[in-house]
Amino acid sequence: MLQAAVLLRAKKLRISNALLLNKPSGLGGETRMLTNIMLCVDKIMRQIKVKILPGMGSVDGKWEIVNFDDFLVHYSPRLAMSVSFIKQFPPLHILNEELLSGGTDQGMSGGCYWKPFELTEQEYEDIREEMLTSPSHDLKYDLGLEDRKTINKWCGAVLSRHNPRNRSAT
Repeated sequence: MLQAAVLLRAKKLRISNALLLNKPSGLGGETRMLTNIMLCVDKIMRQIKVKILPGMGSVDGKWEIVNFDDFLVHYSPRLAMSVSFIKQFPPLHILNEELLSGGTDQGMSGGCYWKPFELTEQEYEDIREEMLTSPSHDLKYDLGLEDRKTINKWCGAVLSRHNPRNRSAT
């Protein structure tokens, strides 16, 4: 399991939400309010507890709980650029390499730490499906980059192949 990194499972919440929507509306406004709360909770993705280090200074960072997609887009020290700017979603072995690292201090640029863990294939598939189908992320998955063995090789290949400033990028 994810050693407490996964706090919510969206699929279980969707089942609860579907059951709630099929109930008769005998309670009036209370049922509608509860339904709206369930709809909001349903959109919560897996969460991870991270310690976000400030960019400069001697202040120690604070622990926060962030959605897994926000972690990949904003806080992942080695994957954020490839995911947020180049719009590529990493393969399982690359994502697990990052998650098992436990984070890094990036000096004046800040950093991010978390308790190391790895995703199972099923957890990865759930996250991948959620992020690749989300219009807010607009991510792609390049099958041609799966053979890159390390995170540095994968990020380098993503940058050379999909860099929006490189006119010859495919």
